[in-house]
Amino acid sequence: MTTVRYGGTAMRMRWIPVALAVAVLAGCGPGTSAPTGIATNPPVQGTASTGGATPSANPASGVRTVLSTLGLNIRGAPALTGPVLGTAAQGAQLSVVGHTDQNGGWYQVQGQTVSGWITADPSLSAAGQFQQYQSQDRQFSALYPMTWTFSETTAAALFLPMTGAQTIVVRNGAHTADFGAGGGAGFVGSGQQTVVVCGVTGDLNAYAHQGAAAPTPAPGTAGPLAFLDQIRLRLDATHALALDFNYSAAADVDVFSAFYNSMTFPFPQCQKPAPSASPT
Repeated sequence: MTTVRYGGTAMRMRWIPVALAVAVLAGCGPGTSAPTGIATNPPVQGTASTGGATPSANPASGVRTVLSTLGLNIRGAPALTGPVLGTAAQGAQLSVVGHTDQNGGWYQVQGQTVSGWITADPSLSAAGQFQQYQSQDRQFSALYPMTWTFSETTAAALFLPMTGAQTIVVRNGAHTADFGAGGGAGFVGSGQQTVVVCGVTGDLNAYAHQGAAAPTPAPGTAGPLAFLDQIRLRLDATHALALDFNYSAAADVDVFSAFYNSMTFPFPQCQKPAPSASPT
């Protein structure tokens, strides 16, 4: 169990199954197994639509999608002391109508029934529209851009844009050592930071391709590209998760951070207690 805060509220996290009234994306190529993952288009909570995941250059416009598995408080003022007017669930898409840098940054948003302010913390919401991937076999769910798709093999789930070469590859294993050494041929380490993915702490290791330019991967396959970020998570004694992100430009990192900040999995660190019977 782990305690996290969103919009000034501390809560415990747990695995929350999502209704499976969804469409299966058959995006596998030759030699792959039938997909076990499900793509869900979350209900639109805002009133505007961008038609994709491209963020607006103007912070006071566009759409933001809630990443937090706990939802995000909508407040009556741009501060943690502002009254809570409502809570937007994970996957909710909110129309941005204003922005302020005060108190760490806040977005003024419009939902279907509630208008107010949400914190600008990038780990809790992201610019653009996203859809949800969920797989019981792979034991995780996550949000990825509406303009992306996914395919699967027995070894991994591959997320990639409909146009473009970036890829997010997710693999399951018994131990982090099963994923081999970090980096890859032609890559050297360029940085490291600690990240918390649904209550599980791990290191994000960044690599850059050196020497000759990284070759362009075949469509629908993973890297290599100019940059590679890797996260290894130990979920329990016999379960581990590997996330690899191949990308070409620093601006692409936002897609990866939104992905891992929205992840959930059915392990104790990623839990919260059942809601109280008393209404709030």
